[in-house]
Amino acid sequence: MSKNRIIMTLLAFILISTLVFPTVSSAETTGGNSTIIEDTDTTEDLYTDEEPEYDPEYAALLEYVDALELIAKFEDKAVTSYTKNNRYVTASNRKQTYAAFNNTIIPNYTKFVVGLKRIKPTTPKLKQIHDTYIKGASLQLQAFTLFKKSLGSATINYKTFDQANVKLAAGYKLVDKYINDFQAYIDLFE
Repeated sequence: MSKNRIIMTLLAFILISTLVFPTVSSAETTGGNSTIIEDTDTTEDLYTDEEPEYDPEYAALLEYVDALELIAKFEDKAVTSYTKNNRYVTASNRKQTYAAFNNTIIPNYTKFVVGLKRIKPTTPKLKQIHDTYIKGASLQLQAFTLFKKSLGSATINYKTFDQANVKLAAGYKLVDKYINDFQAYIDLFE
């Protein structure tokens, strides 16, 4: 038993010593008769102090996305409340839906549209795409205002409600166009 322990300890010592102590290369043990091939490839060219330059259009895209992220929370609140409260508007849930438009949907979507208008893309193509987004979001805000107006009286004004749906559909078309155009623009950089 002790013989096995001694052998295992010696084996462990040998393994550890080969990791800790450097080994002697075969070129050094042959007395210098072997040829040593040196690596002529240097890494100095790989590492420079210069930072990589971005394409100006790509930098503009990153700035644009950062600006959108700052206002996205307003759109999220408005859309979440809209989908929750505007499923089927009836006389029994009219007041609750009106309150959602008045207190959550319109104030948050207004902040979102104002934020969109403050974003000024620096490239012509991105500006063109962004203008489509502003038009679509503005139409949707107008639709939300019409929905609120249609629910403001004791009975639902279905004529105004239908006008709101038409504006909402037109706004949705433009926002969908924006999404497709923006995705195609992003794909240019991949």
